[in-house]
Amino acid sequence: NTTLSCSFFSTFQKGFEKFLDLRIKFEAEWYENVCKKVLELFLSVYLTGKAFKQLDQVRYTLPWWWQDTHEDDLNYFNNTNYPYPYILSSEELNRITEQYSEVKESQIFMSNQFDILRHRYNEVFNTNVIEDLIINSFIIFELFFTRGIAQELRFRLCLNGALFLSSQFEKLEKNYNFFWNLYELKQKIIHGGNFKRKLNELSRKMDSFSNEVKIMNETRLIVNKCILKLIELKKNNSNPIKQFESLYFFENSNIIKKEESEGK
Repeated sequence: NTTLSCSFFSTFQKGFEKFLDLRIKFEAEWYENVCKKVLELFLSVYLTGKAFKQLDQVRYTLPWWWQDTHEDDLNYFNNTNYPYPYILSSEELNRITEQYSEVKESQIFMSNQFDILRHRYNEVFNTNVIEDLIINSFIIFELFFTRGIAQELRFRLCLNGALFLSSQFEKLEKNYNFFWNLYELKQKIIHGGNFKRKLNELSRKMDSFSNEVKIMNETRLIVNKCILKLIELKKNNSNPIKQFESLYFFENSNIIKKEESEGK
């Protein structure tokens, strides 16, 4: 009987430990999924151009159509020049709702294959340190524009990025120069160069680099444009980034297509 009791207890203990392991795993996965859904909402707001950040002092209660975030309300504030507290207009709420629906449908911030994009994009909008913003932005840019061969990394990133975002030659040159100069700042940060001196040098040459706030706003705008285009491409391809190799950016550039059609 003693042997039977010990055997039963041992089996019960192992079964209970397995149950606890499964429960802990389930709860961890559930919590992670809830956190990702809440983050998905915030990132959707960032994509509309609203630089919100989480903060307890200001609260907006979200309408009923956001109940699937598992939160009745979320805390955030507007990180622009608007006076506090900032109240969202009905037009802004409609824009955010539309953007949130597109993001949810694309699964771009929920899919594991885009984990790095979700994390780095969140960091881009949750820092006031220009060095951190530039580094995180370039992790996103390199994910988009430097697939394939390793040679001429800087040139390919700048040209591919400009082709991806531009519909006119004027915009192509502007976007290319912005990527190029931002890359110079990134190199100073990573390799220990004089970042502030380079920043001052660029501020005298280009209006978009005239001060840190302008650089950060322009960089966030460029990152947003990249992700919005990716969401559009994802409607027809589950992982469009895999296509971003070789001559993709030339073959799919609106400028190149326009030149070819006019030349016929």
